[in-house]
Amino acid sequence: MNNITPLPAINDNKVEVQENNLQPNEEQKPPQVHLPQESAESTITEPTSTQEKLEKLKAIKEKEKALAEEKAKLEQEINQRNSQKEHEIPPLVLNNRKWFAEYEAVVGLKHRKPLPPGPGQDAAFASAEEQFSVIVTADGAGSSIVSDIGSQRVVSGIYRLIHTLYRSQFAQLDEEIEVNKEIVQRWALILTKHAKGILEDLSNEYRREIKDFRCTLLVGVVGKIQTFWFKVGDGAIIKETLEKNQNNEPEYQLSTLGEVGKGEHANETVFISESLSPEDVYYGSFFNNNLTALFAMSDGAAFKFMSNDGRRVAPKLSKLAEALRNNELKRYDLTKLFYSEPFLEGHDGDDCSIALIAR
Repeated sequence: MNNITPLPAINDNKVEVQENNLQPNEEQKPPQVHLPQESAESTITEPTSTQEKLEKLKAIKEKEKALAEEKAKLEQEINQRNSQKEHEIPPLVLNNRKWFAEYEAVVGLKHRKPLPPGPGQDAAFASAEEQFSVIVTADGAGSSIVSDIGSQRVVSGIYRLIHTLYRSQFAQLDEEIEVNKEIVQRWALILTKHAKGILEDLSNEYRREIKDFRCTLLVGVVGKIQTFWFKVGDGAIIKETLEKNQNNEPEYQLSTLGEVGKGEHANETVFISESLSPEDVYYGSFFNNNLTALFAMSDGAAFKFMSNDGRRVAPKLSKLAEALRNNELKRYDLTKLFYSEPFLEGHDGDDCSIALIAR
């Protein structure tokens, strides 16, 4: 049996019948239907008057003007960037070049006058290896009786340290990320402590005071991407870079690194010693992008290659670098240079040493 739900009862008393209120001869209008209004965004209102058309045309012109200004600004920025690129040397062009190295240290003529003649107190070394290159020079203190031993041992010891620890301590020089100051400071501290340790060992070995072995120390370590430099005392560290001049032509430019390194008085300098102050240690790092050569030299060599204040550098260094990168510079060429009449003219007869790399 089907369940049928009964309809609700209709109450006849509640059914209302509306009367027809139409007047005679008046037609009945259909009920008004209210359609949903469209949003302003979904409709396009055509201008209906000349004034509206003019206003719309004005708005279009203002938009066109704004777009034209933005376009001009973007084009200017692009042109400026392209102009900057024209003055930049592509990093890969230089970073793929092979490094060459050479060095020399000669006895100054003033050390040849006494009888018996004194030994040279300068020492130098340079090496261009597959992964990194190193330059090291040291100048023994003139007042220290066996500083020639100190400078020789410090140069060889510092190079050996860098060669041994490069992968574990200096590998950041092969990375694109800039080496932070804390790491560079750590490298400087390592070299300082190791150099002082070498002099302490010499003091024990020869039963002499550490001051008898004092020397300056200049170091440059060139990785695949960045360079670290370190300087204690006088002498000079000079870098050569490839830049573009005002005529958009490539040219080599020379500049010094670090302070001159003189002490409080004339002809006074600081040395690796027990009393070495942190303020007397200069160091830093930079990218190799346009680096073409790096030099380290004692004050005897810097006397002819650099002004006393370090602001001007002799173009002769670029000629040496050019000969080296062409594999045409040998050690005896440097020996002859230091003893040549033009070099000795006006020279004080001090020892001369230089270590350089070029690519």
